[in-house]
Amino acid sequence: MSGDVRVGFGGYRNADGSPMEPAQAEAIRRAIEDAPSNHVQLAVAVFCEQVIEGRDGLFTIIRMFDHLYVERAASSSAFPVTLPLRMHFSFRYTRGVFGEFIGIRQHSPEGSEAIIASFHAAFPEGQTNYDYQMIQPITFAAEGLYFFDVLNGQRERITQMSLHVAAAAEGAGQVAPSDAPAPQGEGTGQ
Repeated sequence: MSGDVRVGFGGYRNADGSPMEPAQAEAIRRAIEDAPSNHVQLAVAVFCEQVIEGRDGLFTIIRMFDHLYVERAASSSAFPVTLPLRMHFSFRYTRGVFGEFIGIRQHSPEGSEAIIASFHAAFPEGQTNYDYQMIQPITFAAEGLYFFDVLNGQRERITQMSLHVAAAAEGAGQVAPSDAPAPQGEGTGQ
């Protein structure tokens, strides 16, 4: 398939946004459905402050971020620091797959890496979407650019999220996710 096809509300559309002819849309749908695949597909992976599920089942992600500023006192270092960060994931599954292990591997600026979290993306039968959010305490040893791999069941990277962590002067305030209550490792299917 080429890059001239978009999937949007109301089905398959051409690159200009116009509805695709039904026969052409059906051929693309069948090609996607018949494609060999045996894993969960990740649609979204973000650090965010809050996620709200609307009455219509759609999620609103509030304050996505890729930079984090940690306040430090003038007489002390801001690091190491452990902060509870919210991560939100949206998955889609392909035919015949009803769940898969998902892991999160942290890479620090100095080169160390560790699995910091894992969960099972379990799709109830008949559902094709699965949204999962978790608040995970993450330790940052120093300022710098951290990477977080999202891993599939074979420990292969599906995608990677980045987070730049820096110290902020005292009084500048900590720009970090709020302590708003949230489900601890809760998934929902649709």
